[in-house]
Amino acid sequence: MSEQTTLAVLNDYPREKYNVLAPATVTQVTPWHQITVSQVTIDTDPRGMDVYPVAGKLALHKTALLRLADAAGIRFKLPQFERDPDDGSYDCYVTAEKQDPDGTWRQYPGSYRWDVTERVAQVKAPTSAEGIADIKMIRKFSMQRAETGALSRAVRNIIQLEAAYSAADLRKPFIVARVTFNPWSDPLVANVVRQALATKLAANVSLLRGDDGNGDEDLEAQPVRRGPTPQQVEAARKILALVSGDENPAGQEVVNGHVSHEVEPTKKTDPEPTNGSTDKGSTSPATEKKNLRPLAPERVRGLVRWKAQWVKGEEGDYSDAHRDVSGEPITDGQVIGVASLLGKAVARKGWTQVEMDRARHDVLDYILMVRSTKQLSKREARAMIEWLGAAGEDGSIAGLHPDAAAEVNAILALVQVENGQAALPLEQAEAAGEDEDRLPF
Repeated sequence: MSEQTTLAVLNDYPREKYNVLAPATVTQVTPWHQITVSQVTIDTDPRGMDVYPVAGKLALHKTALLRLADAAGIRFKLPQFERDPDDGSYDCYVTAEKQDPDGTWRQYPGSYRWDVTERVAQVKAPTSAEGIADIKMIRKFSMQRAETGALSRAVRNIIQLEAAYSAADLRKPFIVARVTFNPWSDPLVANVVRQALATKLAANVSLLRGDDGNGDEDLEAQPVRRGPTPQQVEAARKILALVSGDENPAGQEVVNGHVSHEVEPTKKTDPEPTNGSTDKGSTSPATEKKNLRPLAPERVRGLVRWKAQWVKGEEGDYSDAHRDVSGEPITDGQVIGVASLLGKAVARKGWTQVEMDRARHDVLDYILMVRSTKQLSKREARAMIEWLGAAGEDGSIAGLHPDAAAEVNAILALVQVENGQAALPLEQAEAAGEDEDRLPF
């Protein structure tokens, strides 16, 4: 595609009707690439989840920023946070990555400081009931505000995004242009790609069929198989390991490449009590799981963060905890497992896929402050699966836990309250981390 054709694609969207976003470095693309255009709409109601007022304009919230970044093919590394112990201010550092047409990944850093002292000083009538509520919100969501600012700066380094817009401008759809690989315009390249896809497909079929991958077995000469082949058993074991994030999820002994079912799984020790008791586990958590669920949203958030080994702050309910960025990244199997379970938990009759995706992202944002499953760490994904999944008799995940959907409903209701009411009574929040020796999941 020539430079003239590239510009013609963008010129199909006049600036008076659209907000056109494109990488600043795009001038022309090779014949093997093309310009792909996505349209993203923004909810201009400040009571919603996409924008918030600032200096007479509307700035994009984290939810809207991530939708635009996803349309532009931008991905993010795990954000890093630094907390000021004096006033609770947060510094957030984000690295955005975008792939060039030649396959090179470029990094674009973004940082932002949410200064609590400065924000509190700007509150009018700080001793009034409304002022006290505003100050509580400033302190409670300081970490999220810092992350939103850092994300905004990183994205603005890549696409032509402004810091704030008028309501009239935001009503115009955003047109996001990105360069994508298009081998089909060149017959030679297209044949190479087809051969590569065919080879990969043949390997997958061989794995399902259970042969050695050569594809030349005489099927009529083979005996009828009454059970799974050793290759299929091993493949199933690997899939289970991927979903749980553990190479040996059941704690079983592996002998000569096969799983020995005679070895019992290693039992977890009870965590030390946090309520001052000296009893370190006279009662097994497994005996106390029956009547503890469904849990309040703050309790779910606290336990998932605790299981994911977040760094605890001053609050006992882990509401001000922050992530441990040294953890391993999520595995491919965990991505599938978390997305599947969470998708079932938010599924509603009459909802569109966009509404269910937004609900799923809201749950992730409330619990672990991410908007995408791929942004989770390995420990965070395991904690999410333990919360959402129902354990089968063999210890594997047998489906969605019957109480998980009710807990997700409560989280979504709380998210709507927090986004629609500035004066949320924070005193009613339950201390979710104060009784962690009684584990409901």
